Amino acid sequence: MTIIRYVVELARKNGKPEDKIINVFHTSSLALPDAFLLAAGENAIVAFYNSMDEDYSPAISRATLAHLIKSYSVIAGQPGPADDFVGSPLRTTGWNFLVETPSTGLPAETAIRMSFSAALTNVGEEGPGGTRPASRKRGGVYLGPFTTPTMEQDAFGETYVGGNFRTKILNAAAVFANSLNTSGQQLAVYSRMNGTAAQVKTIRIDNAFDTQRRRGNKRTNFASISVNP
Repeated sequence: MTIIRYVVELARKNGKPEDKIINVFHTSSLALPDAFLLAAGENAIVAFYNSMDEDYSPAISRATLAHLIKSYSVIAGQPGPADDFVGSPLRTTGWNFLVETPSTGLPAETAIRMSFSAALTNVGEEGPGGTRPASRKRGGVYLGPFTTPTMEQDAFGETYVGGNFRTKILNAAAVFANSLNTSGQQLAVYSRMNGTAAQVKTIRIDNAFDTQRRRGNKRTNFASISVNP
């Protein structure tokens, strides 16, 4: 079985490499990772993100070929974290969003978790020796930052991910997974501890925003006031 890792790098308009948004997807295939298979995976990823291009924060670059997909072959060793091998990228492909949003962006650290789950029938949450078998069949990515129209408030004034936007992401994710299937690869959860990639069966979006503090902006200014002179 071939395991492919697609590393998506979203560039910010500020141009700082350290501020790139990184998402990692894995697929499994019975085919070799040739140019045709990798290009199909990359095209499916680009289509997935461009289905939400108007929803992404204006802080994310809209320049031509500003973003990258780096495609790798993962050679899984024995179960455990120490002997996997991932070499240099087999391909590096530039791409870009198609639409510039006029909406206000949410803070850079605000994200939406898209969770993946492989088949969990008869897989326990806890196993021998304190292991967590079910966790090895779950994964996901943190999407965003998005814009203010992707939010909605409930009757108590609490802010959540908008229901229509969650549906939009899930529909795009289903198309993404189906496109991968058509190309001869399957969206997968990769576990170094298991040394395997398990096909994703369920994709889930919660209605609560997540916070990825490492994506947050560094301070560029401050204000202060003197008191009790």
